Amino acid sequence: MIFLNLVLARLRLGLKNYQVGEKWILDDYLLFMQRSRYLISTQISAPDC
Repeated sequence: MIFLNLVLARLRLGLKNYQVGEKWILDDYLLFMQRSRYLISTQISAPDC
């Protein structure tokens, strides 16, 4: 779970570099959401070792 939080935090930091003024660029925001859902789904379905 900690790993997931670190990955999501890194994605958010990367997207801050693409802000235009105070608005998100829509494509980057959608890409962020897709990656977030993918990471969350893989973390949930991954077996604990």
